[in-house]
Amino acid sequence: MFSVIMPTMWRSHRTVSLINTLCASDNVSELIIIDNEPNSRPNFDIDSKVRIYEQKENIYVNPAWNLGVEKAGNLFLCIINDDITLDFDHGISLVKEFLNDKGAVIGIHPNSYEINEDDVTIGITPGDYIGHGWGCCIFMRKDDWIPVPDKYKVWYGDNWIASNSKSVYSLLKAVQTEMQTTSSAPDIMPVISEDIKNNNDI
Repeated sequence: MFSVIMPTMWRSHRTVSLINTLCASDNVSELIIIDNEPNSRPNFDIDSKVRIYEQKENIYVNPAWNLGVEKAGNLFLCIINDDITLDFDHGISLVKEFLNDKGAVIGIHPNSYEINEDDVTIGITPGDYIGHGWGCCIFMRKDDWIPVPDKYKVWYGDNWIASNSKSVYSLLKAVQTEMQTTSSAPDIMPVISEDIKNNNDI
């Protein structure tokens, strides 16, 4: 079973639909939502799998990942963006096979965003494609997690995960997104600028 960790500011039209997809999956036992903007949360039926951790102020995505992993109750983790659409269960057995190897991490192959949602293509290839949507959905084991340093708030979390993993892969399957719905917002850009200044150890 997977613990799914999703930071959100509720700025994507895909978020509630993604929550429903994840809650409907027999492979997901808990969905940990780190709510960085509670005042923007829409009204929706909250499934029993959902655990919401409201933040008094935006702690940003990488600290939210750290918090979510800390709260997760399963060995297998999925860290997911709130602005994508995918069939979570399609290919999940293959993902589990790779995660049986301690030290493995799996992100999303960039070609996944070009696959039609009805296409049943599935595969896993070696290597990462950071900067091309690899970090939109990351599968790994909780016992492999090394917290992202606090100085990185928005960027470099996926770089950190990949650089601290023994085996890095990319999952090829249909995924839809607008990409960077939240991180491209004007209120987030100054924080990214600080991340860039602080990037001296990845």
